[in-house]
Parts: sequence; structure tokens; C-alpha cells
Amino acid sequence: MCCKLNITAVFITAIYICSSTCSSLCDGKRYMSFETLAYNSLKRNLTYFQQKFFAEAPLEISLENNGYTIIMEWIFKNNAKPTITYGPFGDAKYQLEFMYFSWFNESLAAQLKYEDWYPGNITYVPVEMHMVLTHINFKGDYHKAKETNYGVAVLSFKHVIEWTRHVSNSLLNTLVNLTKPNDKTILKTSYSIYDMGYYLSPLFHFYVGKSVFRQRREELCGPDVIWIDFAAPVLVSPDNFQHFYKLQSFDGVPLMSKQAPDVPPKSMPYQSLRSAEYKAFEDSNTTAKYFEGFPIRIDSACRAERDNLIMVGFGGALFIIVRLMFLLF
Repeated sequence: MCCKLNITAVFITAIYICSSTCSSLCDGKRYMSFETLAYNSLKRNLTYFQQKFFAEAPLEISLENNGYTIIMEWIFKNNAKPTITYGPFGDAKYQLEFMYFSWFNESLAAQLKYEDWYPGNITYVPVEMHMVLTHINFKGDYHKAKETNYGVAVLSFKHVIEWTRHVSNSLLNTLVNLTKPNDKTILKTSYSIYDMGYYLSPLFHFYVGKSVFRQRREELCGPDVIWIDFAAPVLVSPDNFQHFYKLQSFDGVPLMSKQAPDVPPKSMPYQSLRSAEYKAFEDSNTTAKYFEGFPIRIDSACRAERDNLIMVGFGGALFIIVRLMFLLF
């Protein structure tokens, strides 16, 4: 059973709305329709991110081909981890656990057009960098965080090939040492996350979806994840991009063929406002709606409605009316 209710006399002794087995439905996986994101999103005014360590160089970067993707862990002095708060997170704070590459359909990449960000001769490629963060309440325990709604947030970055000039990325150059499953390497670098091109730009879309990260042959299902898709792409060279085609999975299929499924997100996509748009709203005497952050509550791994408890006193007697609204799993 997904729900349990114990009542002794007129006192509720225990209510378990859902156990971890509730995560059996696979609705609302990673959203990949960029045209829909661009034209059907709601614009919102947000405070800008407050970050720490994203602009500082790590001691080293540990990289591994796990047979499904390339996982990267950034190691900082004193075991510090980059953190981020505000923006769509409100007052909640998340910390970086690892990064990995995600592949998607090339036809979707062909739809991408953000020339206003970079007017050069560029081509979008079907590869995203996903930064996986966990709520600080979990103290770095990703496995516990991923079982909880909003326990995980993902920052997503697209990539474009710059054809008119050479752009070298030391992180991508390391992929030549990770062509086979279980290959591992260590990158010593003086470059920060920002230096690698993964900058927390002010224009992005955010919504609630599902995780697409794979460590084993497991279902890509689970509790709700906060997704943040940055509009500004990361520049790569043609040589950098060729490295992706050489990466192999456990079954011998190129990792580029390991595409995650996608359906619309669970929540409406929102788009942050740029500074020019702030000015436009001011000139029109219209106030942009402010977004104070998702209702982040680290207390349930269930997608059911929250229970409603109404305690009513009548004639000296206590009546407890319990109304439980939940999904069938």
C-alpha cells in the first residue's frame, strides 16, 4: 500500500502518505522541446543567483566513462563544493555533486536558434552538460536526495560548434582518454567552471521535470527535479565535438546513441527576464510577476497531493476530519 493511516481513539498516531515505492510512474521526464520552451513559457522576474566556487579553479577533476555517459566530479580545496541559491530556488541552497553529458536527438538540435546571444557562424550539437546539485539538507548524499521531491536540481547547458575561430576546451579534450567503459582519468587544471564556458547566465528556462541520469540499468523514473536550462550555449571546436562520437557504451553502441526519453515537464516552463526586458516593463508601467521559488519541501518522495488535516472543536468533543487526496500507483 502506498498510504497508511493509524488512528487511536481521536488521536492520529501516524500518517504515511507514500513510501519510496510511489515512484513507479514515469510521467514528465526531461523536457526537450526547445521551441515550446521559447514560445510557450511565462516570463518571471527573479533575483539573480548567488553562487560560490563556480568561478574558482578546482584542485582536480575526476572523469569516468560509466558505460552510459561521462561523469565528472570537481574536487576543491578542503572538500568544498560549489553552491547556488536564490533565483528559482528562493532561499533554498543546493550544492554541486557531479556533472555529466546527456545526448538528445539531432533534429532537436537543428531547431535551436539563439543567434541573439552569439551572431557568429555556429551549429548546435545534440549534447548537453548537466550539473547535478542536491539540497544542502542531504549533506552531499545524492542517493537520498534523488528519492525526494526537489531533493535534486539540474543546471543544463547546450553546446555549439564555432566554425570561424578555434575554441579549445581542456575538459572536452580529456575525452580522448575515456573512449571505453570504465575508463577513468584525472584532469589537473587552473580553469574554473566559468572558465570552461559553463556560466550562470541571466536568461534561462526553469520547470519541474524528471531526472535522466543513469548509473545502472534502471528506470529513468523518480521524484520531481528542478530543471534550469540556460539559453547561452557553450562554444566548442569541431575537434572537441568529434571526441563525443568516439565514446563507447557497455553494449558497444556509441554513447551519442544513448538518448534520454522526453515528454512535457510536470510544471509550466518559466523564463527569466533579461535587463532589457526589465526596462520594457518599466516603460509600459507594467510590473513583471515575481517568482519567489518553488515550494521546496524536503519531507516527501510522493507525487500525491498533500494531506489536509482539519481539527474541529464542537460541544467539548474533538472531531478529526482527515481528507487524503492521493494518486493510485
